[in-house]
Amino acid sequence: MKRRIFTNLALAFIALPGIKILFDYIKLERYGSKMFGGTFLEYEKAYAPYLFFGIAPLFLLFILLPYNYFILKGHIAVLKKILLCEVIVMINICLVGSFFNIWSYPYWENISYIIKTIS
Repeated sequence: MKRRIFTNLALAFIALPGIKILFDYIKLERYGSKMFGGTFLEYEKAYAPYLFFGIAPLFLLFILLPYNYFILKGHIAVLKKILLCEVIVMINICLVGSFFNIWSYPYWENISYIIKTIS
């Protein structure tokens, strides 16, 4: 159980921010960004608190905890684990979309959110 808790904390507070910082570096330093006029270090100083105190705990709470709750119920095959994770993420995207009004008319244009979630 301690290993599972440590793994979840490492995924939420080390792996997720590391991947996001890497993508931001590629976006800002390599390709340039017109949205932010400063350097990569200035961007990260402004964005790091949001990443560590906003995104990481939400990822832990709404994705990793439900996933581990269902995994602890019994032995599940790898493909079912992957499908379970995808379903949890799609449910979260649909709930967030309902509250933040990303589901606008016509509804068929909003299918792109679900497709981006699956890929």
